[in-house]
Amino acid sequence: MDSKLSEKIADLQVQQAWVRRALADKGVAPASSAPPQTPENGNGDGGRTRKRSNKRKVIMEVVSSEADRVWLPSEVRDHLLARGIDTTAAAVRVTLRRMGDDKELVRPEDGNGWMVADPGAHSNGLEADNTLVF
Repeated sequence: MDSKLSEKIADLQVQQAWVRRALADKGVAPASSAPPQTPENGNGDGGRTRKRSNKRKVIMEVVSSEADRVWLPSEVRDHLLARGIDTTAAAVRVTLRRMGDDKELVRPEDGNGWMVADPGAHSNGLEADNTLVF
């Protein structure tokens, strides 16, 4: 039993080295020594409970700046870059899709781009019925 356990540990250490090397090649800092995410401590259940990205707030600010406009991911990315936020178009697309899944954004009828789901809710800090959002 100990030999099988040792083999598994060695295999995991090799996998960890591969991941660290891949992250280093991409220029990503190594992860902290925080414990892995599990369903009990959040975000380890296959994506069912996601931690919201800090980009969501900025993306909502960008999209809400012209709430009636249909925004393409590349346009959102350009606005983020202008604000000094370096991100990829793919990351913006994923965040926009997740914001759509969470009903913060909607797709127009033609299916291209994204719009604010409820323009009045985000434009001035008031919900559509003019109640203050805290």
